[in-house]
Formats: sequence, C-alpha cells, structure tokens
Amino acid sequence: MKFIDIRSLIPIFILVNILYISPIYSSEITKDINGNEFCEKLSDESLYKKHALSSYRVLFPGYDGWVFRDRTDFIEDFSLRKGERDVANLARLTKAFKDNGIDFVVARLPTRGMTNPKKILAEYDYDVEKARNAYTNQAKELRENGVNVVTINNWNIKNFYYPNDQHWSADGAKAMAKELTEFISSLPSYDDIDKMDFVTIVEGDEEIAGAFRKATKKICNQDIASIKVKHYKTYNRDDKDIFGELSNPDIVLIGTSNSTNPLPSYANFEGFLKEYLRADIDNRSISGGGLDSSMIAWLNSDSYKIHKPKIVIWETPGYYNDIGSLRYVRQFIPAIYGKCTGENLVADKIIKTAEGKTLLFDDLEKMNIKGSNYYVRFEFSEKVKKRWYVSLFYDENRIDRFRFAREKTYPYDGIFYIQLSDFYVGNVKNISIDLHQKMSGVELHSQICRIAD
Repeated sequence: MKFIDIRSLIPIFILVNILYISPIYSSEITKDINGNEFCEKLSDESLYKKHALSSYRVLFPGYDGWVFRDRTDFIEDFSLRKGERDVANLARLTKAFKDNGIDFVVARLPTRGMTNPKKILAEYDYDVEKARNAYTNQAKELRENGVNVVTINNWNIKNFYYPNDQHWSADGAKAMAKELTEFISSLPSYDDIDKMDFVTIVEGDEEIAGAFRKATKKICNQDIASIKVKHYKTYNRDDKDIFGELSNPDIVLIGTSNSTNPLPSYANFEGFLKEYLRADIDNRSISGGGLDSSMIAWLNSDSYKIHKPKIVIWETPGYYNDIGSLRYVRQFIPAIYGKCTGENLVADKIIKTAEGKTLLFDDLEKMNIKGSNYYVRFEFSEKVKKRWYVSLFYDENRIDRFRFAREKTYPYDGIFYIQLSDFYVGNVKNISIDLHQKMSGVELHSQICRIAD
C-alpha cells in the first residue's frame, strides 16, 4: 500500500479554505502595523454572537494596519431613522432649548470610512463620495429646519481616527473644534460669554491599545498592535490651572466617549474647544452611555437647575441615525423645562411605591390633557437602577407604554420625564406605573405639567 505524505496536501487545504472565505480577504494578505497577518475568522458573523461581540460586527482589515467596523464605518445613507419625523423632533428640541435661553448646537462626526477611504481594501464596495454627499445633505436638511448642525468639510485630515479603534484622534477632535468655533462665534450669545486664554501643550505619550483588540483576541486569539499618541493637555494661560476655570461655565459639552477627557481617546476635544473658543467648558460627556445618558444626567443635575448655560454642544457620531428619535426627545424636552409650579402644574401626587402595577392618576378625561404641550415628571426618593414602565391610557382604549432604562455608566438619580405624544389624538384618561420589586417602599412624587405657550 502506498501512503501519501499529508504535508503534501497542505497547500491544497489552504487553497480550498481561501475559496470559502469572504472576498474582502481573498486578494491579498492584510497585516497590522506590526506586520502580523490578520485572522480570516474575523469575517465570520456567527463568532461575534458567540463571543458577545455584536457591537463589533463585522471587522474588516484594511491597508497599513487599519481595521474597519462594517456596521458603522461603511455607511452611505445618513438619513435619520424616521426621516422627516426625526428632523421635526430635533427642531422641537432646538426650540425648547431656545425658549430657555440656550443655543443648541449638534456636532455631527463623519465616519472612519469617509475620512480614511484609502485605507479600505479595493474589494470592498464602498462609495465614499456617496457617503460624503449624504452626510452633507443630512446636515443641510437639518439646518433648513432650524437645527444648528456643524460638520467636517475638510477631507484631507490624514489621521482623523485611530487605525485600531473607533474613536477619533487629536487631529480629528481639533478639526471639529475649529469648525464649531467658526459657527459658535457667529452666535449673538457667544458675545456675552466671559473670555479667557487657554494653551494646549504636549505632556508625554500614551499607548492606545485599541477597542478592536477585544474582538481580535476572542475570535483570533490575536493582539492587534497598540499605537503611541501624544497626550495633550489644555491650561488657562494665566495661571496654568488645568480645566475647571469657572464654577458655572456658559458652554456645556454633551457627548460620548469621544468627548470624555482624557480617556479613552486622549483626543482632548474639550481642551481644543476651550483654546479656540477662548471660553471655559463644562464637559458632561459620558463614556459608554450612548447618545442619551450624558444629556439626561446633565438636565437632571443640580448644575443645570442652578445655572443655565448660553450654549450646549451635543457631540454625536455620524453612524447614529436615531439622534431625532422620540425615545430621546420625549425625555430631553420636558427635562429642559424641569419641575413645574403655578399655572403650569396640572396635577400633583405623592405615593409610597409598590412592586408591579400601580394606578397613579385616574379620571383625567375632563382635564383635556393631550399632546406634546404636556409632560409627566417622576421623582423617586432614592436612586433608580432598574428598568420600569409608565403607561398612558387614552380615549378609545389606546395605550402609550414607555420603558425607562438607564445605561450602566449613568450616574444614577431618581428623576424621570416623559412628554406626551402628538400621535395620540384623544385625551389621557389614566396614568399607571409598573415597577421592579427593588423599587418598592420609596416615595414617588409625580407631576403632570403643561408647557407654557
């Protein structure tokens, strides 16, 4: 009997394997910045689910050590999820801030594919010009509807993002800070803000391990290379005290982990804004909190109650297409107006909470409560960490059920708001709540409020 040396079949096995993997890997071997080949299993969607890595799905290697995230970096359509409805919601949010003496400015970040298209493998069918036009047109539509939106217009910034992480670099943060400064300095409210000089300096280097390492480690058992970046810090030019120059700054920054300082990005967005605007910044950004956590936490804070700023900047990654979602806006707008008194107070009730469903307000039909001019405020005597629900019962047995849920990174409090929806044409009859068992036995103060015309 003649035996075949199994080693002679290895090239055949490799060839067969190549034929059955994603074409993004098929034409050339891609490597990280240390020269290590990327693992082919990164294209297997099932492995992201298996390892609880859905937010990374799917990673694709690019040129020069770049790694792209399919679901966020290759977007070509920037339409808001609900189209004109979401545009109208953002317009209402802008008006609510303006009614309270605040200019609301949305900073819309581009995607990594838009800023670094030359790092994407040729095999991937990505139309960067289509994406850039869609990004620009979305901003134009929002501006035409009264929403202040600032975008990036310079596509020649070489290192806008990191190659191994979804966060922007100092170059990207600096570019957006300059665009924001150009717009904000044109607002009349900016003239009334105290000015001071800031200086940004480099204080050593930092290692950016890269968020994508978590996925490559679990799927491929491979550590992608870290990169070394400059660590920028911004100081008051006069006394060199870092940050926190005023007790109540007139500009507030609301944002994601791109805006927190210094971690995780070391991008120094807050610092560059201070330097270019020549104004102090109250940075309320929260890492890992999605779009809503930082906004809600700030609006619920004592700082907002004590001092309303003149300008609010909302940093939002471009891949979020739900910035105008009712889920957010129905909580943001009433929180801007806050606790109600006098003629704006429609109904008021204090109870001791119990597990499960509780009828909170009853027999409201004759009070003609309907539409987005009304909202309900809830204040628990203790911090709330669990999910809970409120149900608004309308005429014709229609029910508007809303779930409150805070992210794990949220600085827990006990304050919640819900604005009534214009989609329900009848009057509210009853309002009930459904609480987790760990929320029982505490005091709940509820208000039905009217927004003054």
